[in-house]
Amino acid sequence: ADPGCLFMSADYSQIELRLMADMSGDPDMVHAFNAGEDIHRSTAAKVYQVPIGDVTDSMRRNAKTANFGIIYGISAFGLSERLGIPRAEAKRL
Repeated sequence: ADPGCLFMSADYSQIELRLMADMSGDPDMVHAFNAGEDIHRSTAAKVYQVPIGDVTDSMRRNAKTANFGIIYGISAFGLSERLGIPRAEAKRL
């Protein structure tokens, strides 16, 4: 870098989901981020109706796929294909 300048790199952890939480005003997402919770685990707990401590790795993976899929416009059919689950379950996610 030139004198007096520096290079900087930043990793905006889950920036898409943070923006979605802010723009949508979804109270559960906002709370999860403000509380420092794992947003995918939090989503899975809500979807599968289990305490956050009971969320399995598989549940979290499915919630993560759904979280990012929703942002990028995935359909219930597309989500069901990606996760290998029935369309009804994908729609619920």
